[in-house]
This record gives sequence, C-alpha cells and structure tokens, in this order.
Amino acid sequence: MDTYWHEIRAYKGEIEDIAAKLEEFRRDPSCFANSTHFGIGLSNRALLILVGMCALVESRLYEIAKEEQSKHAFTVEDINGQGITRLQKYLARSKRIDFGNVRKWDKFKAAYEIRNTFVHSYGGLVETKLQPKAQEALNALGMQDALFGHRIRFTFTQMRDIHEIFNVVLEELRNV
Repeated sequence: MDTYWHEIRAYKGEIEDIAAKLEEFRRDPSCFANSTHFGIGLSNRALLILVGMCALVESRLYEIAKEEQSKHAFTVEDINGQGITRLQKYLARSKRIDFGNVRKWDKFKAAYEIRNTFVHSYGGLVETKLQPKAQEALNALGMQDALFGHRIRFTFTQMRDIHEIFNVVLEELRNV
C-alpha cells in the first residue's frame, strides 16, 4: 500500500504545481508566450492527473481481487463488464467489499466517469454524445461549471477536492 500513498501524495504535489502556475499567470500573463496553449496545457494536465488517480484505485481493486480469487470458485473474468465495473461487481459478489460503506465511493464513480469521458474523447475535447454523461458526473461532484463548451476545465480548488475523494477512497481500501 505504500506505493499508493507515495503516488497519491505525488499527485497532490502536481495539483499544487498547477495552482502555482495559475497564480504566476494571474500576476503576469506575459510570462507565458501563448496563453491559449498555457490554459489548454493546464486543463489537459489536470485531466491526466485524474486519469492517473483513477488508475491507482483500479490497481488497488485488482490487487484485492487477486487476493480474493484464491478463496472462491469464480474469478474476475467470470463477471460481465470491464474495468472498475467488473472489479466492483466481483468484490461485492465475493463479499470482500461493501461499496455502500466505502466513503466517497459515489463521488469516485462520478470522477471515474469524467476519466472515461476524457479518455474516450479526442485531444481533451468532450464529444457531443458524451456531454450529457460528463455533465451528470460533474453535477454529482458539485462541479457543474467545469464543462466549458467541449472542454473540461477544473479549477485548482476542484482538483484539490477531487484529490481528497481519491485520498479517502484509497484510505478506505487500505485495510479491506
């Protein structure tokens, strides 16, 4: 579990770095040659941090599922679905984790939906067909204002809030 804590702390540092760059830009916009590239770059960086934090939780769930498979006649591969959905079904069915009792799990799932929107869109632009799901997930996170046209742009405060969701979920998964 130490790897997970090292990584989640590293992501916190990345988020703080984004905050520092935004503050630097507010003080002196001319310090960045192209403000459009700067803004899009930070936006995509924030979303890549989200993707990385999702991977941490998914990796932890795979680890738990692997431990659990030796105790049951069924495996993760026997469960329909893929990724987080499959892992959640497997770990719930095996009675290893009651996800209803995992603090902030619903918020994590909303953040994971944003991850899916970003990963399955093109270059950070949210496809029109994915916008309703993205908006629903952002609403669940209380971040309705993060969708600007076809782009998700989190504030650094929102990124801190998202980081806290992942921190709590990983803590909940620490001793299951």
